[in-house]
Amino acid sequence: MTIENIQQDALIHCYHFDGKGKGELISSESEQNRRLASGFAWLHFDLNNSSTMDWLNQHSLVDPVIVEAMAAEETRPRCVISDKGILLILRGVNLNPGQSADDMISIRLWVEEHRVISVRRRKLTSVQDLRDQIQRNQAPKSAPELVVDLANHLTWHIGETIERYEEQLSDLEDKMLNEGDDNIRQDLLTIRRQLITLQRYLSPQKEAINRLMTEKIDWLENSQKKQLREINDRLVRHLEDLAAMRERSVVVQQELSNHLAEKANTRVYLLSIITAIFLPLSFVTGLLGINVGGLPGMENPEAFWNVLWLLVISGIIQVIIMRWKHWL
Repeated sequence: MTIENIQQDALIHCYHFDGKGKGELISSESEQNRRLASGFAWLHFDLNNSSTMDWLNQHSLVDPVIVEAMAAEETRPRCVISDKGILLILRGVNLNPGQSADDMISIRLWVEEHRVISVRRRKLTSVQDLRDQIQRNQAPKSAPELVVDLANHLTWHIGETIERYEEQLSDLEDKMLNEGDDNIRQDLLTIRRQLITLQRYLSPQKEAINRLMTEKIDWLENSQKKQLREINDRLVRHLEDLAAMRERSVVVQQELSNHLAEKANTRVYLLSIITAIFLPLSFVTGLLGINVGGLPGMENPEAFWNVLWLLVISGIIQVIIMRWKHWL
């Protein structure tokens, strides 16, 4: 199975780059082979199509162990260096409509000096960003530069997403501190879960970029290593921001718990005051209501009103005493 007869939806695109900043789509493997001497190629596949695995196993000339790693269901960012090339697995935020950004999408790359093979299961915005860059005649000039550009786009979108989460967290803090809004618990839990998920993948991604930057690879230039160092530094800052935001979310959670506990205590205290006022009044009415030798005041038409005024005056006296004791 060659590029010519692979299913159309399996091969998302195949680019040839002249090494001078220009790239163009090619449709045949023979054309790709003719041009490799003067540049490099980028083949991007959809793993959801079974013919992708057929091509990788039969025609890609990639080690089967590498192919298996590229096709794994669950992956974490990592970088594996071999004599024949580099296996690089990265993750980007999910910017597809109707989906959560923290449901990060993996892109798996096999990088050789004159060829890059990448596979994915879901659409990744950073890949489209790179294609747009190519269409502007700002194509990468080498295979490592393509990887650097892709990592740069991935990291940029990650930074944007973290900024949005920070704004959401700030809004929750304002609602909590200024408005006393108690209906933020679910929103707060959602943000904390998103932060944890991002941190889970960004930490190994930083290590993968760091290894790619520090390993001795003949066809990886110093300028590209400097760019990787910058990307690595940005990932470090993003991880620090995530850690700080998680601490802030814990503080907001504690403030929310304290606020809810304070409101509950206020309600309990109010009920206690009401009980304290009406308990003696209930005792008096109960005492007057016992039928031992007849009910007191039955023959006096003013008895009811006298008792009523007595209860009112007693209640007022209790309120005055509680106010004096600063219980109210």
